[in-house]
Amino acid sequence: MMSILTMAAATLVAVQSEQPDWSALAEADIRAMHAATQAHHPGPVDAENPDFAINGQAALERGLDLAARVEDQAGFAHALYAYASAYRDGHYGVQVDRGASGMEWPGFIATRTAGQWRLNARTDALQNVDGADILSCDGRTPDEWMWHRVFDFFAQPALNADWQNRAPQTFIDRGNPFVERPETCELDLDGARQQISLEWTPIDGDAWYDMARPLRRGDTAEFGIRPFGENGFWIGAPTFGPRGDDLERMQSMIAELAERAPELRQADRLVFDVRGNNGGSSDWGDQMVAAVWGEAYAQYRRPAASSGVDYRISDENIAHAEYIIQLTIDQNMPDAETYFREVLAGMLAAREAGQDFYHEVRDAEDPAPEADNPVSADVFFLTNGSCGSACLDFADRMLNLEGVTHIGGETYADSAYMELRQLDLPSGHARLGLPIKVYRGRPRASGETYVPDIAYSGRDLSTEAIEAWVETLEAVH
Repeated sequence: MMSILTMAAATLVAVQSEQPDWSALAEADIRAMHAATQAHHPGPVDAENPDFAINGQAALERGLDLAARVEDQAGFAHALYAYASAYRDGHYGVQVDRGASGMEWPGFIATRTAGQWRLNARTDALQNVDGADILSCDGRTPDEWMWHRVFDFFAQPALNADWQNRAPQTFIDRGNPFVERPETCELDLDGARQQISLEWTPIDGDAWYDMARPLRRGDTAEFGIRPFGENGFWIGAPTFGPRGDDLERMQSMIAELAERAPELRQADRLVFDVRGNNGGSSDWGDQMVAAVWGEAYAQYRRPAASSGVDYRISDENIAHAEYIIQLTIDQNMPDAETYFREVLAGMLAAREAGQDFYHEVRDAEDPAPEADNPVSADVFFLTNGSCGSACLDFADRMLNLEGVTHIGGETYADSAYMELRQLDLPSGHARLGLPIKVYRGRPRASGETYVPDIAYSGRDLSTEAIEAWVETLEAVH
């Protein structure tokens, strides 16, 4: 990695001045991202994905083109975003310090549900058009504006979850110099057409997020087990990457699930709530299933595994595997520790042999003995668009159990590239996150989502509204 950083640092100028050369910093970071991707990401040497190299070259050319036009920190940030977004992979991205650059908005939060755009007024001046459909702005549809202002720099347009979650960003301005912003919009309010002029004014970013959050994906699950209805239980797991107090909450909840398993199994209904959960370690989800359904049935209904995993070999990726081992020790996850020690040994051997990958080939396992489902409760699995990575692994597990009804919103999706690690970039203002392994033969395809059996179509995404809705549902499995 030293050679990458040294090469990138050679292009830096004026980094110690009060007014950094943001264009040079952007170029250096983009070149460093590209070099790190070539050296550590599975994609460049993945024979099953020849388009990766093509996308990477296009990303580099676009990123460098924008970097040459950068004049300030906001432009620096968006040039880096443009490079990273070209890979269209939720496990590949860049975190950027945008500095003190301000944010402006037109006084409303725009939302998109089932392809329809809605104006949610948050200022007195717009209350007379609150709830109106947004038809077009400056002659472009809101979808076209979103492509231009959002998807050229963030997220994945192939995913319905990103259309919903990112829609509000279409109508904010964080100083992106590479896009224009709309000035007038045509609305439909109860069948009456009218046009409004957008008054862009400053707003604090945290204040905007607090307003937008409940309109994007709604409330997040809360850790724990609580009564629901007359004889039901609501089980919340907002993350599978717990830290600090959340780690204690997760461990305590799994212990309580196991202790109360006989009671839970005989309940009228169980709701497993993973709203807001965007992953972590799949081991937590495995423990939850085993605690409630028992190890025998959990193994019997375990979904088919991938045929193998390829770990990209580099010194830094090997160091990351060593870090993961220590993390499993700290979090008391002995099975995961054993697995990653095997991975580390394989990676070391592959490096010694001069190979690009450690090929972890998984032999077909003998099927687990048949076991009866001990859970008589109607089980509902509640998701929204945040469910990705290890949360999707949990979805694989839950939806392969008997008697589980998937409800809520369509999940996110993974590519086959996984196991994220972080790299600091030369400017000191950004970090790259890139995966180091690729699944082979995974039953759930790259980019595949889970669509619920019963979808929630309401606009109120609060926990109270979701609970009231769930109370009306009947299981379909």
